[in-house]
Amino acid sequence: MLACLNMQALTHTCYLYLPRPWSGQYSVEARSDLEPVMPPDFTEEPAAFLPAVTDAGARAWALAVHRLWAQLCWKARASLYGHFC
Repeated sequence: MLACLNMQALTHTCYLYLPRPWSGQYSVEARSDLEPVMPPDFTEEPAAFLPAVTDAGARAWALAVHRLWAQLCWKARASLYGHFC
């Protein structure tokens, strides 16, 4: 068992030191390839389920969770389409 663990550690260490000539060429800054997008059916206060929540605390929590969609929706920038298609 000890030999197996040492081999895993050695393999991991060797992997970390492998040359990666492609990494600089293809890596981009995080989210530089994305842009925020608002879902077309997004509304600030959803009429479908929110009125059915009678507890004020639960309603406030549900509304806060619902509004996260405005921050979570992203799409690929149009400039990327020419590179992959």
